[in-house]
Amino acid sequence: MNLQEAYDLMDLLLDKADQPYFIDEEKNQFIDQAIMAFINNHYHNYDQEQVSRDALSFFFSDMIQASGNAGFYVLPVDYVHLLQVELGTDTTDMRSAKILGTKDYLDFRLSSDPFNKATLEDPICFVRFGTSDSHATNEIHVSPVTLTKANIFYISFKPHDIVFGETDASGNVGPLSEIYQREIIDLSIRKMTGNIEGANIQFQQIEAEQSKSI
Repeated sequence: MNLQEAYDLMDLLLDKADQPYFIDEEKNQFIDQAIMAFINNHYHNYDQEQVSRDALSFFFSDMIQASGNAGFYVLPVDYVHLLQVELGTDTTDMRSAKILGTKDYLDFRLSSDPFNKATLEDPICFVRFGTSDSHATNEIHVSPVTLTKANIFYISFKPHDIVFGETDASGNVGPLSEIYQREIIDLSIRKMTGNIEGANIQFQQIEAEQSKSI
């Protein structure tokens, strides 16, 4: 399904919900919001459901053999969720890092207990959200800091023009599978009709739930 076909389907669904007309720019904003909701919903079930892993495979990205700087790696601006981090001192000897929250990371990093301390064989990491002088940043902080090579696998955000885009001449990008596109459209319609009370919105919510891929 391309973007124009998505607009047409949204118009059809909105007309049945007695909604006012939305211009394409407004539809794009709702679709982008729905894409983020789609990612978050499936990420929640990523470890339990194969269908969620299938759904998110389109959004899979990586930073292979990235070079660190004083114990941290700056993530791309499209970063959404972390999947796995492999760390090492060179690219031939990489170890899977345990992904921790901030408090657990600091406890392990500063611990004097040899059984609860980050080592070259058992590295740890956490994601830190911050800001630079010009924009928000996401960073992966690692311990031990001597691990200066990383393979970082994460879920990235892709906007409406990619999710509903055409495959280019080299076969790159391409649209998301239609089964998941329709789930995103259903999420978009729910957001666009969210201010309606009564039978119409209840019907839309039930229909969206029934059409989910999980």
